Amino acid sequence: MGRGHPRRFYFASSFVLLVSLLVTFYVWRYAEQGTGALLVGLVSGALLWGILYSLVLFLAKEMTKRLRRSEEKLRRITDAIPGTVYQYRLESNGRQSFLFVSRGAKDLFGVSAEDLERDFQSGWNLLLTEDVPALQKSIRISAETLKPWVHEFRIKTPAGRIKWIRGSSVPERPLKDGSIVWNGLFVDITDRQHLERRVIQSEKMAAVGQLASGVAHEINNPLGVILGFAQTAAKHVSPGNLLEMPLRSIEREALRCKDLVQNLLAFSRAGKTEQEPCNLNEVVETALSLVAAQTKVKKVELVKKLHPCLPTVFANKTQLQQVVINLSNNAVDAMPNGGRLTILTQWTVWDDKEAVEIQVQDTGAGIPKEIQPRIFEPFFTTKEASKGTGLGLALAYEIVEKHGGYMTVDSEPGKGSIFRVCLPVKEIGR
Repeated sequence: MGRGHPRRFYFASSFVLLVSLLVTFYVWRYAEQGTGALLVGLVSGALLWGILYSLVLFLAKEMTKRLRRSEEKLRRITDAIPGTVYQYRLESNGRQSFLFVSRGAKDLFGVSAEDLERDFQSGWNLLLTEDVPALQKSIRISAETLKPWVHEFRIKTPAGRIKWIRGSSVPERPLKDGSIVWNGLFVDITDRQHLERRVIQSEKMAAVGQLASGVAHEINNPLGVILGFAQTAAKHVSPGNLLEMPLRSIEREALRCKDLVQNLLAFSRAGKTEQEPCNLNEVVETALSLVAAQTKVKKVELVKKLHPCLPTVFANKTQLQQVVINLSNNAVDAMPNGGRLTILTQWTVWDDKEAVEIQVQDTGAGIPKEIQPRIFEPFFTTKEASKGTGLGLALAYEIVEKHGGYMTVDSEPGKGSIFRVCLPVKEIGR
C-alpha cells in the first residue's frame, strides 16, 4: 500500500497538468469564435478548474492522512523504546529546542513530551545546578567536532526525586542557518549508579573492616594499661599538684582513644547480624531516648512522625538503634545554634516491593555538594579532630547495607539535610 502512493501521486500530478492544458486550450479556442463561444469556453474552463480544485483537495487530504499515519507509527515505535527518544536542535545564536520528544518523557522527567517540545526550559530547569557546566561543555564539544554525544547528569523531578540520566545522540551535518540537530535517547541509570556506588562502598568497607579489627585489637591492650595507670596515679595526686592536670589530660585522651577503638570494633563487626522480628518504631523510640538529653542541651527541637502501622521487619535491633543514634547525633552537631530534628518512619516501595523508610531531617548548615559522595567513607569527617572520627556515618552505612537496605542523603548548603534509610520488608532474614 505504501509503495502505491507515489505512483498514485505521479499519476494525479500528470492528470492535473493535462486538465490545466485542456482548460487553457478550450478558453483560447472558444475565444476565437466570438463572445458566445467565449462564454461557453469560460463555463467549460470553470468546470474543469472545479474538477482540478477538487482533485487538489483530494490529494492534499490523502497526503495529510498519510503523514498522520506515519507520525502515529513513529510515535508507537518510539513509545515502545525504554527511555525517551528525542530530537534536539542547537541554533547558531545559542537557542535550544526539542523538535521531537517521545511520550516516555513523562515517566523519565515528570514532564510531558508536549511541554518539552513547547518549552525547552521546562526540561533544562530540572538539571542540578552543579551538573550544568559539564553538560554544556559536552554539547559544545559535540557541536564543534560533530562526534556522537554521550553524557551522564542528574535531574530533580517536579516530585522532588533525584535521578541519574544518560543521554546519547548523533549530530547531523549543520543546516544552512548554522544550526545542528541531534537524534538520540535519554535513559534512567539511577539504579545502576546506586548499584555501582554500593559495590565500591562495600569493597571499601570490607578492606577497612579487616584493617580496623586488627588495629583495634593491637591498640586495646596497651591502651588499657595507659588508662589504668593514669587513673591510678591521678587518685594519689593531691588537688593542685602540678601532675594533676597532665594526668587528667592523659586519662581524658585515653578514654577518647578507647571510644575510637570501640567504634573500630563495632565497624569490623557490622556484618555479624543476628536478626529477629522487630517493630521499627520501637527501635527508633529507644534510640531517640538516648539522644533526647543532647537535643535539649543544644536547643534542638525533636519532632517525631512515626507511621502507626508499619510492618514487622527482620533486623538486629541494637545495630538499627546505632544507625538512628549516629544519624541523630550528626544532625544535632550540624545545628550548633539550635534548630529542628525530625525523625520520620513510613511505608515506601523499593524495586516494586514493599519497604520501610526512616528519615532523619535537620535544619542545619547542610553538606557541600562536592563532598557528599565521600561522607560514607570510613574516617572521612569535616569535624574537628577532637569531635569526630569519621566512623559514625560509615558504620551506619555498613549496618544498613548488611541488612539488605540502602542509605542516601539529600542536602543543600544552608537548608539542611535529609538522610534516608530504606529497609526491605520481606527479604530480610529469609
